[in-house]
Amino acid sequence: MLAEELLDAARDATGRAELGYEEPPVRLGGGFFTENHAFRLRDAPPPWEGPLVVRLFPNEAPADLAHREATAQRVLAEQRYPAPPIVWFDADARLAGRRCFVMRKLPGHMLVGGIRFRELLTSVPTLQRRLVETTAVAQAWLHCLDPAPFVARFTDAPLGVERWFERLAAFDLAPARRWLVAHRPRETARAVICHGDLWPGNILVDGDELSGVLDYSVVTVAEPALDVGFLAMSFDLVPLDLPAPLQRVAVRIARGFRRRYVDAYVRETGVDLANLRYYEALRCASELTNVVAFRQAHAAGEHHDAPRPTWDAVSDQMVEYFRERTGETLRLPPPVGRDRARGR
Repeated sequence: MLAEELLDAARDATGRAELGYEEPPVRLGGGFFTENHAFRLRDAPPPWEGPLVVRLFPNEAPADLAHREATAQRVLAEQRYPAPPIVWFDADARLAGRRCFVMRKLPGHMLVGGIRFRELLTSVPTLQRRLVETTAVAQAWLHCLDPAPFVARFTDAPLGVERWFERLAAFDLAPARRWLVAHRPRETARAVICHGDLWPGNILVDGDELSGVLDYSVVTVAEPALDVGFLAMSFDLVPLDLPAPLQRVAVRIARGFRRRYVDAYVRETGVDLANLRYYEALRCASELTNVVAFRQAHAAGEHHDAPRPTWDAVSDQMVEYFRERTGETLRLPPPVGRDRARGR
């Protein structure tokens, strides 16, 4: 169904009824929250020529997420940042019943092969050599760009820190919202475009070159400390479903990367990260909203086409992490059984 609907959309967009596939859609690895399918059309006109990717959003995603991502990628590509240029986006369009857009497929490969422990373990030698420098450079480059064109395209949607507060209240995390609103810091640096999830699976390299930065689902306009804090938190907790001994090993390795990465970013930019712990707490709370939404949907027997959040496996550690930074203890719905969570 996706292949037929996508081809119909391409034919309508190009005005060429004879278009066909050189390579039909094939699902890509990664893209945990979304589905991404690579494809190529035969004898397609610009901008539909060459390797492309269609990105499908789950119905549980915020209604404006596809628009937000597509806009961010267009603005960044116009400023020559290695975000995938958008080929086609229609806010009213659906493919396979989901919001979507089509973007160029960038060359290169991810710094990590996937989110499973074995895939991460085999990536450690590459990460040791490249993660710190590549991540700091990609982030510093992004923070140098002008956010004004992005902001100008959103007149009635929050782009800053406040975008997280409404969701916290909606998913029974009101104590987190109250603390975060009451303790929102004065920003110590100019507002920039923050990626929000610049882990190695969202970074492409081609040889020695940074060739792409993917996945703008958390894109925010805020001080740089938000971007650094969001990534630092993920290194601190490592959202993998592992036996406790392996989880401790993974956390120890990741926290070594975290220290080196934060130091490298500060050396690269000289930015004041005084508010780092606040943004670590904000990322923690925001990811817990996805955990709560998933558990509530399953408890109610509702259809939920987004997969089990990776953070669900470390939710207890997240509650403690938030408490250490805020003094607030959050209560979550009971966990979903593992087999049920994985759709078995």
